[in-house]
Amino acid sequence: MKFTVDMIESWGPCDAYTHGLIVSLIGDGKTEKEIAVMDIPIEDRIWALIQGLSSRDQRLFACDCADRPHLLPHQSSEAKEAIRVARLYAVGGATEEELEKARLAALCGNGGGNYTAFLAANRSANRSASWAAHWAADWAADWAAERKWQIEALLGYYQEEEKL
Repeated sequence: MKFTVDMIESWGPCDAYTHGLIVSLIGDGKTEKEIAVMDIPIEDRIWALIQGLSSRDQRLFACDCADRPHLLPHQSSEAKEAIRVARLYAVGGATEEELEKARLAALCGNGGGNYTAFLAANRSANRSASWAAHWAADWAADWAAERKWQIEALLGYYQEEEKL
């Protein structure tokens, strides 16, 4: 995939990324691998990589973030169910009503694992992915390692898309 200035601007980046800055960073376009190693904050690279994914893959990535080992001890059965339903929803195996019910059940629990599961089951796949990645990193003992894992996981989704 080639990330272009027009694409990035259409996704509504934060105000710090002016048109001129985006043009200077992206030029004629960048691949996902080039985005992953750009000299900008890692959370901005993750944001861009999330935006380029399909809605299905955004939601699956959010579920991957919610399923991280450091969050598992903090998850209730409702949180685990929300992640399961969100994965099913991403591939057409659950209804919007089932997703909403699972999302609300996860919200009733306590802890970061439950909240990340709640985010994964959010109606907006894009918002789910961005916030679940942020929340999972905040709960990680090693923030840098978690963000590195997120970049690698996102690149994996692009590799899968290339195979199709």
